[in-house]
Amino acid sequence: MLATPGPPPAGAGFFAEAKWDGARGIARVHGGGVDLISRPGNNFCSRFPDLTESLAQSLGGHSAILDGEVIARDGHGRPSFARLQRRLRVQRPSRTLLSSVPASFCLFDVLHLDGQDLTSRPYAQRRAILEDLALSGGPIVVPPVWQDLPGAVLLAAAAELDLEGAVFKRSDSTYHAGRRSRSWIKCPIRKRAIVAVIGWTRGRAEPVGALAIGAHDSRGNLVYCGTVTSGLGQANRRALHQLLCQHETSRSPLADHRDHALGSIRWVKPRLIGAIDYREYTGRRFRHPAWKGLVTASLDAAVLPAIQ
Repeated sequence: MLATPGPPPAGAGFFAEAKWDGARGIARVHGGGVDLISRPGNNFCSRFPDLTESLAQSLGGHSAILDGEVIARDGHGRPSFARLQRRLRVQRPSRTLLSSVPASFCLFDVLHLDGQDLTSRPYAQRRAILEDLALSGGPIVVPPVWQDLPGAVLLAAAAELDLEGAVFKRSDSTYHAGRRSRSWIKCPIRKRAIVAVIGWTRGRAEPVGALAIGAHDSRGNLVYCGTVTSGLGQANRRALHQLLCQHETSRSPLADHRDHALGSIRWVKPRLIGAIDYREYTGRRFRHPAWKGLVTASLDAAVLPAIQ
């Protein structure tokens, strides 16, 4: 079941929880075995043997289907998707990788238990059943939830802790697998950056499919930091295309343009400066960037954020 983006809900009747920056996973525990399936349908078992072994032990003979998020924490204890990718890329992790990049499974729902389908029960009941299982221990975590907590309070706390955001779930919501529901509201915390437009790629039916963006690194070099497609409406794409054509050049404006992903980009002189909202800067790319429009600023304002 998927949450709908939106502002925090007003009024009572919602449970609030932190939004974890990781990889969604459904765990099926049966007969002592565990299947851990990602949202796209990939089997995570070989990548996360530490989690599957711990789940089998924690359930103590119960059979269950559990919903949660696989995360990896950085040196400050914060979930880091960039760090999690080190585990996601490796089909069978070594002992060194398991110890240097430990993973956790944050559980937030139980869908089946000992042969009983719980999806038609309200979220408040499912949450109580999940907590009664007392699964927290080692890499298995059942994070806290708060009932009727004002959204602004949780979002402020999430921002202070550098978490991804918050999720609000109606206490009476039933579980509908594979559907995006307005009974669950997700409120990701977004950061803003100033970037230079360095080129574009054509879309299938649009003059601008994606904007290539760059910014200055700590040495003052203009470097590539990804592409943006979100936030580009039809009218915006047409207006940007006219401006991009005015600044088109055959030469890359980057300090180093050997990146293999840059072959299809039509370069422009870095005269167009814009703002993006993004979820995380990984050290090479912005994750989930959204175009917010051109801004009046100089190229010097396009500076990469520091890695915390």
